[in-house]
Amino acid sequence: PACRVIAGLASSSARTGGVLRAGGAVVVLQAMETLPKNARVSEAGCEALRQMAACSSKADYAAAGGWGVAYVIAALRTHKEDPGVQEQGLGALVAVAAGSHALQRQVWALGGSEVAQDAVVGHFGHDRVE
Repeated sequence: PACRVIAGLASSSARTGGVLRAGGAVVVLQAMETLPKNARVSEAGCEALRQMAACSSKADYAAAGGWGVAYVIAALRTHKEDPGVQEQGLGALVAVAAGSHALQRQVWALGGSEVAQDAVVGHFGHDRVE
């Protein structure tokens, strides 16, 4: 539930900076780390990270350290069969990679292209993933 609340708060660029400064990313990552096998936590965590990456300024995002790429990729690998996790995880990777070339390299280095390919192939025909 906390991850969904943070995702909702971070869905507005006017509020995202405050969410980041208040430690919203840390809360999300702690939840994802504590409950990695819980698909709903992974889905909500990926959604929150996607919202924070998509709606934050580059300065706020950089100050947060580009958090979350490893957690998102782990969630995508752990929950290969779950379309909700795949949808939100891929969205998070796209939003993160849009932040900077350094973050694009981080996504690539941690296996982002492989998990993206697995998700699209594994969920071919599923509107939410493609």
